[in-house]
Amino acid sequence: MENYEKIRLVGRGAFGTVYLCNQKSDNKLVITKEIPVDQMTVEERQVSMNEAKVLAMLDHPNVVAYYESFLEDKTMIIVMEYVQGGTLFDYLIRRKGKLMSEEEEIKYFKYASTC
Repeated sequence: MENYEKIRLVGRGAFGTVYLCNQKSDNKLVITKEIPVDQMTVEERQVSMNEAKVLAMLDHPNVVAYYESFLEDKTMIIVMEYVQGGTLFDYLIRRKGKLMSEEEEIKYFKYASTC
């Protein structure tokens, strides 16, 4: 984590903690997901490694970009693109149950079949 400076906690999940960070080399904002692996089962470790592998394979304008992952102090760290405004899930929650128009759906999902 020497290349990143933590700015603030973004969230916590079942496996890890997510931080907004500053990438020191270019002052770019990134997200780091920190997953402690020392007390995980073999299966849980495999799930975490698979997440990083899948993210590394994806290259799509509507999918958060993967930058790198590494192990440090018994913690797996996945570095990803910071998406200002949040995820699609965040967007849907902010809509408070209001359905998306067909045009909006096409905007977000038209490339899904090409992944």
